[in-house]
Amino acid sequence: MHPTYISKIKYESYILSQYERTKQKSPNINIATNKIDVKGYLQQKGYVSNYFIAKEWTVSNTVEELLSFFKARAYGLCWRVSDDIFHQVINEFEEFCINHYGSLKTNLSSEAKFEIWAYKAI
Repeated sequence: MHPTYISKIKYESYILSQYERTKQKSPNINIATNKIDVKGYLQQKGYVSNYFIAKEWTVSNTVEELLSFFKARAYGLCWRVSDDIFHQVINEFEEFCINHYGSLKTNLSSEAKFEIWAYKAI
């Protein structure tokens, strides 16, 4: 498994742990988190799928740049943390990143791909 992918998992795990902490404090939060099996649904309706990777490339960012995406709530999981504690969580997360990577200037890279799933009725 690529080191940047592992880092992304750590990022998401950290943010989601804060969401769980928020959820315990605020039982009135009602967010739908059910996963939908689109592929299974379409196959059940008689469609067949074609999968194609249109493009692959390497993505490189500094920890600071990646952290800025979380600060801007660019990822849906960031919206799970309540506004009341979001800034505190991000500050703790920034401290975690500094301790884990040694610097916010550390460069991380990973492979990315543009995937196409096409479905056709049979």
